[in-house]
Amino acid sequence: MLQQRIVLLAEAHVARPLILLAHEQLARLRIGNVLEDIRPVDIGRLAEGLQGEDLLRLQEALTHVPVAEHVLHYAAQMVLATHPDDPSAPERIRRFVSYGASPRAMQSLVRGARVRAALAGRTTVSIDDIRSIALATLRHRVILNFEGAAESFNMDGLLREMIAKIPTPAQVAA
Repeated sequence: MLQQRIVLLAEAHVARPLILLAHEQLARLRIGNVLEDIRPVDIGRLAEGLQGEDLLRLQEALTHVPVAEHVLHYAAQMVLATHPDDPSAPERIRRFVSYGASPRAMQSLVRGARVRAALAGRTTVSIDDIRSIALATLRHRVILNFEGAAESFNMDGLLREMIAKIPTPAQVAA
């Protein structure tokens, strides 16, 4: 008789999208509004849609949106808090999570926050940008353990709780 084996791959070995939008978020997304918000960048032939060159120019422009050191530190704290063995992890993360997000999650947080800042017409990334993109970035990168899966935990709820417990730099300074 052949035995079946389940092998869990480390997150770095699993193809992951940059962000994962929940169904209700997709329903609210209006591509026309998104395209209008990027008007300051010359994307050419907007009526025909974005061409490959336009996307490459936009992608390159977004790499130049600055991210302050304290914002990068906050993004790192958020990713570390998803790890059950990290001292900063909230109790429910320690109890119900097997694997936290990888360093690639921080890259995705920062990239998504840059896009959000640019779409809002701002020249720098804020803590709010990191917080707002966190669910879409982390929900598919954190793996529940057996107990969490058996309890049918909602990943978004668990992450919202975690995000609320991570102090912002302003809260730390106060």
